[in-house]
This record gives sequence, structure tokens and C-alpha cells, in this order.
Amino acid sequence: MIRRTLFGLLWFALFWGKASIGMSAPSEYQIKAAYLFNFLNFVAWPEHVFNDKNSPMDVCILGQDPFENILDLTFEGKMIGARKVMIHRWQTMSLTHPCHLLFIGVSEAEHMTRILALLEDKPILTISDVEDFVHHQGMVQFIIVEHKVRFRVNRKAIQHASLYMSANLLRLAQPTEEAK
Repeated sequence: MIRRTLFGLLWFALFWGKASIGMSAPSEYQIKAAYLFNFLNFVAWPEHVFNDKNSPMDVCILGQDPFENILDLTFEGKMIGARKVMIHRWQTMSLTHPCHLLFIGVSEAEHMTRILALLEDKPILTISDVEDFVHHQGMVQFIIVEHKVRFRVNRKAIQHASLYMSANLLRLAQPTEEAK
């Protein structure tokens, strides 16, 4: 029941206001964008990371952006509580600009260990589809299982960053071996 509810929320988030008859199946990155939206809704950040209750949720893409304009379309006009979602695209890592959710593109795979080390104690939800991401202290890794987008989580990395991920969301995660 919980899986169906969260899955329904995922699809609602992706297609709310944009559904039409004859619409083709969503692409891999449309599904991943919907997951990102739901991660924002089902992860709690410490209050001190926001200037005030209306501060935006900052979603950052590091490296080559595989989403192109999909994130902009997915988050257009959407709110996370009272917070507007802002999309930022970075070619290099920046700790001077706010970021709550950081998607690390495959183009940054060779720099992954250094990037994650910089973020080790920061309350930034790190997400990628780089292979073995969760085994190198990344928090959420997108994977393809039987032609479907799924995700794995590194619970220790999430807790270490003082983030809280909903138990319902954790139940949707694919099993993960102990991180390295």
C-alpha cells in the first residue's frame, strides 16, 4: 500500500498539469526528475540550513546535466512546503552557494571521491547514477533494475549529514551492501 501511494505521488509530481491523452512513456530522466521531487518532499533538512521558513530549496547539478530542461519543467511552479525550488547548474564544485540536493553527473565520476569528501559533514543530499556511488559515501544512487529506474541509499551517509529520510521512502530503496 505504501509503495503504491509513493509511486502514485511520484507520477503525480511528474505529470501534474502536463498529462495529455496519447502521451508517450516517460524517459529515464523524466522518472529521475520525479524521484528528485519526491526526495525533496520525503527528506528533512536541519532548520539551520535555511535562512528563514520561506528560503528556497536549492537543487544543484554538478557536471554535464543529463536532465537538460526536464528538471525545469518538472519543478516549474512547484513548492516544497512554503519553499520554491531553485535549479542551479555547476561545472565545478561550489561550497559558497546554497545547495540542498546535489546531483553529481557521470561526467564527474573521476572526481567523485574528492567531491564527496568535501561534502562529508554537510547537510546536502547527494545523488548520482555513477556506478557504486553509495559505496563511496554517496547518499542515493539511481540504478536500472529490469528496465525500471530504482534507487539505493546509504543510510549511514544520510545520518552522518544530519538528514532524515522518511521510512516510507527508505522502504522503496533497493537493497544495498555495506558501504566501503
